[in-house]
Formats: sequence, structure tokens, C-alpha cells
Amino acid sequence: MRIRRAFTVLALALAAVPALAGNASAGVPQPGVDGPIVVNPEVPPIQWPSGNCQTDCIYDKHISAGLRHASVTLKTTVPAKVTFSATPFFSEGKSDSVTENAASTSHGLTLSLSPSTGYLYELTATDANGKSWTETGNFVTRTKKTTVVLDSVQVLDDSDSTGAGEIWAHSLMGGQEKRLLTNRSISSGQTVGLGGASMSWTADDGYDGREVSVQLADNDCDLFGCGSVLDDWPFSKGNWYFKNGSNDDYDYNTVDFMVGGPNSPGTWTGTAATAIGDNLSFKVNYHVVVTVS
Repeated sequence: MRIRRAFTVLALALAAVPALAGNASAGVPQPGVDGPIVVNPEVPPIQWPSGNCQTDCIYDKHISAGLRHASVTLKTTVPAKVTFSATPFFSEGKSDSVTENAASTSHGLTLSLSPSTGYLYELTATDANGKSWTETGNFVTRTKKTTVVLDSVQVLDDSDSTGAGEIWAHSLMGGQEKRLLTNRSISSGQTVGLGGASMSWTADDGYDGREVSVQLADNDCDLFGCGSVLDDWPFSKGNWYFKNGSNDDYDYNTVDFMVGGPNSPGTWTGTAATAIGDNLSFKVNYHVVVTVS
């Protein structure tokens, strides 16, 4: 009785084995049947850019400084608003700030500034959740140098009824006076060089022009000499000093003109407004050189 019962149990156990094997084959991937078994599945790569601006979210940043501006282009790892501001190292110069309010991942901003000035800048990106990242640095805006050169004077009327005039010429540029011609014989219609008298300046904030004055005087001194001595120029500043008029010794006239070169480098020629006097008339030819560095 016991032997028969043991045989029955063993038979039942053996009969169950194929069923268990079948179940295992159906539920577990089998090599060569369902494809290879993946022992260490690949972890998906970390998605860069990051998800916010709590950490560095600014990249591919480029800042360029011009004469009166500075521009920045950059990208952010998430859509963000960007603020670009600049403050001069010292009290001179102009501060400015600009914000790009539209959230984006590509940005371009420009500030209006002063030339020839060092700036500290601040660049802040703020994401949709209010998290922000700030970067700082410095740059220097470019310098424009303008030089005006007096080339020649064309005498239209030498003020002498017979023969050539005895011409003196002086300039006043940037508060500096200079004698250009001394008792030079020049006839009406003649053009004479002025020796390249020049004045240079660098661009400043706002007003960038300079005034130039050129005075011609014709010596009409008689045999008894001159009462107003131009030999003492510029120290004998009489009533005729850079003005238009006449006295017993001289006819004199002055042309005043403004010079302010453009912002781009180059050379430009110009002719001052013609100085028309009762007797002495002339015009001045000049050129302007602008360099940006």
C-alpha cells in the first residue's frame, strides 16, 4: 500500500515537469528564439541642456564692443529672458541696460554706450520658473580719432587795387593759435598751401565736432609803418582778432567752420564756407582723417 502510494506521487511529479517547462518557455525570453538577453540595458544619455537656470544655462556667448555700442549674442539651455547691462569703470561714460523679454534659447542684445570707455558688464538669464544665472566681465569701447588738416587757401580778392596782396594767415583750432603765412605775396585767384596745420581729438560722449577759424589779413601799411603789428601775433589781440573788418593798416577777414568726422574710418575732403569781405575774400580747403581703434 505504501509502495503504490509512493509510485503514484512520483508519477504525478514527473507528469508535471513538462507543464512547468512549457510555462517557463512561454514567460522568459529564450536566446536564439526571442532575441538576445540584455544583461545591462543602455541608460538613456543625460539630456543636455539642463532643465533650468539655477545652474549655468548660458553658453556660446560672444561680446563685441564698437565705438558707441556693445553687442552680445548667446544661447541658453532653456527658454529664458536675458538682461544685459554695463557700468563704466569710473564716473565718466554712459551706463545702459536692456532686457529681452521674449523667452527664447537664442539671444542678441545691444547697449548704447560712450566711446573710449571701460565697462563692467552683467548678463543675467532667467527661466520660466524664475531661476536665474548671472555672468560678469568687462570690455572697452573703441576710440575714434579725428584729425583736421588745413591744406590750402584760395584768395578770391587780395584787397589790393594794384598788384598782389601781402597776406598774413593765422588759424585757431582747439584753443591753439598758429601762424600759417607771413607777409606772403598772393594775387587774387591764387591758391597757396598752408603747410598742413592740423588738429586732432578723440571722440567724446555727445558732441563730437570742433570749431576751426582761419583769418587772413592784407598788409596795407604805408611808409610810416603799421599801428597794429601782426608780427606780435597772437599776442597783439586787437579789435580785428579773428574778425572781419579794416583799419588803416590791414584788411582782414575770418572764416569759421565746424569739423566732425563720421564714425567710420576714412579720409574726407572739404572746403570751408567762403569768407566774403568788403575787400579781402577767400576760402580754405581742408581734409579730415578718421581712425577707429
